Amino acid sequence: MDERRLKKTLVIICVVFAVCTVVFCAFRYAGFDILEEIVPTGTEEDAGLVECSIDSITSPAGFLKIEGWACIPGEDIGWTDNQYILKRISDGKYFRISSAPVDRQDLKELFNAEYQDEVQYDRAGLRGKVKVARLDLKNQEYELYIEYGNNGRDIMKNTGVVINAGTLS
Repeated sequence: MDERRLKKTLVIICVVFAVCTVVFCAFRYAGFDILEEIVPTGTEEDAGLVECSIDSITSPAGFLKIEGWACIPGEDIGWTDNQYILKRISDGKYFRISSAPVDRQDLKELFNAEYQDEVQYDRAGLRGKVKVARLDLKNQEYELYIEYGNNGRDIMKNTGVVINAGTLS
């Protein structure tokens, strides 16, 4: 009887674990499909403070994937809240896409050597991702911004990049 109860308990634990894993994966997958219309909050003038680069824009498996970085040279990167923002050129509406920080050791080495400081530039990396189907890239163009939110700052930085159907070709 105890062996039967033990098997039943193990089966229940396995089923609960499997269900939790599926639910977690579904939420994680859905989280990379955020395209939220926003009103820009960039309250601080950029005045050339923020340096940034867009390293790549690709479309693997139906997603628009943006890789890059943003930092203010000489300013330590504490709490990080950088986001990619798309501005639809035709009507001026802004959209936030799913964005996440990425550790970039190459940036730390590059900037620490250039500026002779000990700032944690490795925290400047940024990745964004959204389903291409959520954007009308055949008929619309989008300017790419970085909403720089490190250390309590709130700066909208125009990257100078325009995304359209030709970007993904």
